[in-house]
Amino acid sequence: MSEDEARLEADVFLSVIKGKQFEFPVYFDLEEKKQFDLGKDKVSAIMRAFLERVEAAGYFVGLYGSASSLMTHTADDIKSRYTIWLAHWVDETNYSGAYGVWQHSEKGKVAGINGNVDLDICYKDFLTIIKGKGLNGYGKEEVLPNPPAPAAEDGITVEVTVDGKKYSGKLNKE
Repeated sequence: MSEDEARLEADVFLSVIKGKQFEFPVYFDLEEKKQFDLGKDKVSAIMRAFLERVEAAGYFVGLYGSASSLMTHTADDIKSRYTIWLAHWVDETNYSGAYGVWQHSEKGKVAGINGNVDLDICYKDFLTIIKGKGLNGYGKEEVLPNPPAPAAEDGITVEVTVDGKKYSGKLNKE
């Protein structure tokens, strides 16, 4: 209900996920009518407080929300800064904002699960983004310099790493 409560919630959330790795963003979900009744400015401030706290702790964060709540209760800067998981249970969404995941149905079926399940489509390669930035429990890969190759009279074999790809070959003495 307030920015302070959102930061406290973020701290509790961070204590629960500490030491774990996530291949997808971790999302903030705000759905209570009493929260939306606070108005767009207050709701957006609550969202920012939570998202900023979790992001500062090294996580790729996003916002989960319905098309309606995103359009009426979420500031544009939040929608452009954080990845969106859009909940809009229709065959074709008319939501015009950007989103990385679309929850298009709540009526899916999965063998072994009684009742309906949500169905989602993911449009981004979050794992590559997350690993590349060293977020969500994935440390940045340390790139160590290659040791100098021993000198040889007729040439040397060298190996270099560029953008994470290894290249090797023989250099001949001229």
